[in-house]
Parts: sequence; C-alpha cells; structure tokens
Amino acid sequence: MEAAGLIEMAVARGLPCCVIKGISDTGDDLANIPENIISPDGRLNCREMIFQLARSPYGSVKSFVHMYKNCISAMNNAVSYLERVI
Repeated sequence: MEAAGLIEMAVARGLPCCVIKGISDTGDDLANIPENIISPDGRLNCREMIFQLARSPYGSVKSFVHMYKNCISAMNNAVSYLERVI
C-alpha cells in the first residue's frame, strides 16, 4: 500500500529502491478501529477518524495509542536489523 508510492517516485526519478515492510500489529490490535479509517489507497481518512473518536473516545484513543506503539516498535526492530545487515 504505502510502499507503492515510494517505489513509483523512485522509479520516476531513476533511483534504485528497496522497501522492507514489517507487520506491527495483530488482528486483535485493530478491533476498535473501523476499516474506513484507512482508504484503499492507504491514506488516513481524517473525517472518519474524528467521527470515530467522537463516538467512542476512550476505546478509539486506546486503540490508536496501542497501534502507534506497535509501529514504533516495528520501526526500531527494522532499524536494528538493517544496522546489523548493512
């Protein structure tokens, strides 16, 4: 999803590229976040996110914070791995 845009930009500019993706969540982590928060092209639907926060503030914020922490952990793990490999 998100990587496609990066690859398209690199290819358009004649730059070599490589994308390494990590999964930072389980299906359970996203239980309180509706599918329409993220559009099919990978963009955040801010309007829907605000509506979701208004409908269920505690559950939504808790889920978003959990997902954010998992993303940071995945990023740190990827950096750690790449530092050892490169």
